Amino acid sequence: MTVPVEGQSENSAQIDFAEATSNWGLITHIGIRDQAYDGNLMYFTAIDNPKNILTGDQFKVNADKLKLTLT
Repeated sequence: MTVPVEGQSENSAQIDFAEATSNWGLITHIGIRDQAYDGNLMYFTAIDNPKNILTGDQFKVNADKLKLTLT
């Protein structure tokens, strides 16, 4: 994430999730946790284009596409 400017930060690099080894179903939201596993949910939001993830697919968030704003 970039250094916040006027309360907004964005991902400076692409975020790659692991390749799906089974069908994940329809991805409609994304969340940020404070740990990789079993962490506390700190932020979540709906994604603009829900995606059905099937075996072999890889969900990615392109650089500068995840924008967080603290108000």
